[in-house]
Amino acid sequence: MTLSTGATIVRYLRAAGEHTAGSIMIWPRSIVASWFFWMAVLAAGCTGSDLSLEDWSGHHRDKLVRTWGEPAEDTLLSDGATQLVYRHDWGDGYGRYTCRRIFVTDDQGIIRSWSALGC
Repeated sequence: MTLSTGATIVRYLRAAGEHTAGSIMIWPRSIVASWFFWMAVLAAGCTGSDLSLEDWSGHHRDKLVRTWGEPAEDTLLSDGATQLVYRHDWGDGYGRYTCRRIFVTDDQGIIRSWSALGC
C-alpha cells in the first residue's frame, strides 16, 4: 500500500504522539491553552498599566513616572508646563533608531498632549 505525502505526515505525527483529524493536526488542549495564555500576557505587556499613549491624556504626570520610571528629559517650559521625554533605542537589520515618546503637562502636572517620534 502506498501512502500519499499527507498520509505520511499524519502517520509521522501520530507516531510522535500528536493528535490528528484526517490530515489536520489537532494540538492538545494544554498547548492551545498555553499559547492563548502567553499571547494574552504579551498583549498585556504591551499595554497593561502602560496605557496607550492617548490614554495618558488627563492623567497626572506622577502616575506616568510611577509606571514608566524617570524620563530621560524633564523640561520646564516658559508657560509653566512640563515636557517629559522617554527614549528607547532599538534596531533592526537596517540600523539603530531612537524612539522618543514626549508628554506635555499643564502647570498642574496633568498630561495634555503627547507625541511619538521614531517609534
